[in-house]
Amino acid sequence: MQGKYKYYIFLLLMILSCAGFSQGSSWRSFLMKADKAAQAGKYNLAAKNYELAALEKKSKKELFFEAGRYYLISRDYEKAVACLNPLKDKTKVFPKVLYYYGLAEKGRGNYEEALQALSVFSSDYKGADRSIIIGFVENEMRGCELGRKTISENLQDSMVVKRMD
Repeated sequence: MQGKYKYYIFLLLMILSCAGFSQGSSWRSFLMKADKAAQAGKYNLAAKNYELAALEKKSKKELFFEAGRYYLISRDYEKAVACLNPLKDKTKVFPKVLYYYGLAEKGRGNYEEALQALSVFSSDYKGADRSIIIGFVENEMRGCELGRKTISENLQDSMVVKRMD
């Protein structure tokens, strides 16, 4: 009878130790899945796996950056902002974070926040591709201005309609 309990205790300890080991390495499996999905063009799946890896290994901020970038590519702007927002002040480590963050905010229709991020990026970015990317940034900023103008006009139009009622 005692041998039976020892077997169950041994089995329980083995299960618990394996569970503890898999938790410590699971961020790597999420990372591998994310890399595979990205290579296959499954960007939303890549984003989800990068985010899961980041949540498992919070010290690896680059995982949040990659998750935000892939959420942006797959047009899930809410999740892109959620992943990139904590990294906004880390432009030395992630030089393009404000660019991606600005694009995500623009996608959400938050034109003021997008303009602010893109403006700071435009003045601070010193990368080798600066001359190319600044053209993209200026175009995105024009898009934000147009978005603000459209919202303003729609508000004025709705006020006119309400007055006539």
